[in-house]
Amino acid sequence: MKSIENKPERLYYKGKWDSELFNNCLAVVGSRRVSEYGRRVTEELVFELASRGITIISGFMYGVDALAHKTAIAADGKTVAVVAYGIERACLGYMGGLYEDILNSGGLVVSEYGSDEPARKFMFPKRNRIIAGLSMATLVVEAGLKSGSLITAGYAAKYDRAVLAVPGSIYNNNSKGTNGLVLEGKATMITGVKDVLNVFELVKGPTPSRLVSGQGGLQNSLLTQNSLLGHISKEFMTRDEICKATKLPISELNQKLTLLTLSGQVIERGGKYRANCG
Repeated sequence: MKSIENKPERLYYKGKWDSELFNNCLAVVGSRRVSEYGRRVTEELVFELASRGITIISGFMYGVDALAHKTAIAADGKTVAVVAYGIERACLGYMGGLYEDILNSGGLVVSEYGSDEPARKFMFPKRNRIIAGLSMATLVVEAGLKSGSLITAGYAAKYDRAVLAVPGSIYNNNSKGTNGLVLEGKATMITGVKDVLNVFELVKGPTPSRLVSGQGGLQNSLLTQNSLLGHISKEFMTRDEICKATKLPISELNQKLTLLTLSGQVIERGGKYRANCG
């Protein structure tokens, strides 16, 4: 962070500080209106990358940001949320639950504001320079032509950090920004986890046992989720409703719900969940 232009004078944080969190950091950013394709890409890439020890950094917003944070936690990895408001400001509702999960899993919430200052429009693009500055590389999953994610990518390029982009359909407005980055030579095209690992020079590292057989390891982990499935109806339920029905700790419930979502057994929309009946 000391090497970037217009660096913040200081950073404030919530959580337990561990400098090792910043040894290998990947920023994952994208659309707030994430498509099913973007959702699948984010979950599959982040799950394996976080399980390999890469810290996932994002901007703690709906869509790709929230998915990246949640999936990193589900993979028993670490994640850092860079918020665009004062560090003392309370976070409520659905995002409040994610906020606590990040801290309880050993991650951090970071801000350049040490007060309870509310977020204003100009703070979000300003916040993006911190996301890029903390990371070795920035991965853009989905982005329209006017997406704030392209601002983060621009900062990463300016700081001589790697910019990575996931290609998408030419018919999807959410992919016009990412496809443009690749087409203009401003980003490396990402077609799988190996492409990202090459950037971190970790591709020859050990593969966690739960992922040895690709998705098989993940599927085995999901076998223990069957009892939870019995409490999730065919109608959308909030996480609080599921928590009351199962009496599970919220951090454990969040992890299991994410795993069930990854496997396709549960569908999540706007913080509500229902069983996927096919």
